[in-house]
Amino acid sequence: MLSSQISFAQKSIPITFHNRSLNSISLVIPDVMNANLSLMSNSGDELNVGQVVYYSPKGKKGKREMLFVVNENWKNDTILEIDAIIKEKVKKVN
Repeated sequence: MLSSQISFAQKSIPITFHNRSLNSISLVIPDVMNANLSLMSNSGDELNVGQVVYYSPKGKKGKREMLFVVNENWKNDTILEIDAIIKEKVKKVN
C-alpha cells in the first residue's frame, strides 16, 4: 500500500442539535441531510469527525454559510445549542 493510500478509521460522534429559539433553522449537512430544525426542538444524528455543517441565515433559499466542523475532541452525545452557535457567529462577523 502506498503511503498516500493509508486509510484512517473514521470516527463518528452521536450529536444532538438543539434549537431553543422561536425560529426554525435551515441546516445543510452534505451527504447526510438537509434539515429544517424546528423551533424549540431537538434533532440527532451521528456525524463523522471533519464533517462540515452549514446553515442558511435567510432560510432554505438563501446562501449557506459554514456553521462548524465536527471536532475530534467532541464527546459522544454532544448537545449543540444551534441557535446560540449562530448568534455567536453573527456577533463575530459584525
